[in-house]
Amino acid sequence: MTRPGLREYAALQRERYGSATRAEKGALLDQVVAVIGLHRKAAIRWLRRAPRAPTAGSRAGQPRLYGPAVAPAVEVLWQATEHIGPHRLHRFVPELLDRLAHNGELRLAPEVDQLVRQASPATLGQLLASAPASYFKRPDHERSRGYPPHGRSRSPTAPTAADNERPVAHAFTSTGPGKPSPIPIS
Repeated sequence: MTRPGLREYAALQRERYGSATRAEKGALLDQVVAVIGLHRKAAIRWLRRAPRAPTAGSRAGQPRLYGPAVAPAVEVLWQATEHIGPHRLHRFVPELLDRLAHNGELRLAPEVDQLVRQASPATLGQLLASAPASYFKRPDHERSRGYPPHGRSRSPTAPTAADNERPVAHAFTSTGPGKPSPIPIS
């Protein structure tokens, strides 16, 4: 059942429940429990509660503090730092704002400047969430191809026939019981 359908059904059943006798209320509760799937006690509360007015466009939580002018300013700072994460960017925001304003590369209204300076790392992340996804994709030449970097293998190569022909220099030879003698390796 949809929300508007539930509201209509609730309005009709509340009206009937309010004027019903005790026996009729029991039958009505059985019907509501079967239709909606509520527990019996929850259905009683639902039918006795006054209907709520539908809230149009109301948003839970605190009102928005950062308007549409703040996100582009944060994005400019983010691009100037070559797309570092918001937690790292947060440390550099005051210095970046001062330097970019000094060089004439960024002009912000005083209110917007103050909002950008006071934004938390989490807020910076939310403001950057609207940034194009292409910014987050590293170029092919920077992408990790695994460790170790290109061309090197993780383990030493298997011995070849040429390895058997080379002399092997050992770091120590024994000159007596338990006393190694160092041999220089050249």
